[in-house]
Amino acid sequence: MIFIGFLKFCLQKNKVTARILAVADCTGHGVPGAFMSLIGNGLLNEIVGQRRIIEPKLILKELHEGIRQLLRQDKKTKIGKTEQVNQDGMDISVCLIVKNEEEKNQTNDFKVVFAGAKRPMYYTQNGELKTLKGTRKSIGGRQKEEERTFEQEVFEVEKNEIIYLFTDGMADQNNENMERIGSQNLFAFIDSVKEENLATQKQKLEQFLDNHQGNQDQRDDITFLMAKV
Repeated sequence: MIFIGFLKFCLQKNKVTARILAVADCTGHGVPGAFMSLIGNGLLNEIVGQRRIIEPKLILKELHEGIRQLLRQDKKTKIGKTEQVNQDGMDISVCLIVKNEEEKNQTNDFKVVFAGAKRPMYYTQNGELKTLKGTRKSIGGRQKEEERTFEQEVFEVEKNEIIYLFTDGMADQNNENMERIGSQNLFAFIDSVKEENLATQKQKLEQFLDNHQGNQDQRDDITFLMAKV
């Protein structure tokens, strides 16, 4: 699992300040999962930090191609009499937040650009909690199409709106009756606390998880990012 707290890049040429948020969930547990996290983190630092690619759909495309190349996923490995292809990868959501500082009369409007690989995003806008689903394709692993591309959504929000990025660990958590929280219940809960400050939301979200989980073991890693624009 990868968590990129906040990457900030100042594009002086266009007088634009860009901030990028990303949350990713790698395949595997233990050593294999840690290995994928290292690969993903290194590629993201190269793509965004060195090559200065900041458009979310292009970040995902470059990340997908980089993982497939590093893990030789376009080639079959023969093990005994069978041929196998490495299928490791990750699901990830990437969000670009841009404020245009060129305008003389400053406003609180921010442009938000989102792309997700099998991960959604929640965000508040004018008092409502909204969701974007992302593309139903992972990063890395099997690829049947000639070239993998990712959908991208662009919208505007006012200052102090909130963006939520997260892995599937919380929605997949079981209770003692083996019932999952589920995406609908998670969305409904976030909708019920969205007007609270972030510290209170965090506290209530943790309590919501504890109440559901009870004595049941945690099923998966959980990352849940809340960011105020």
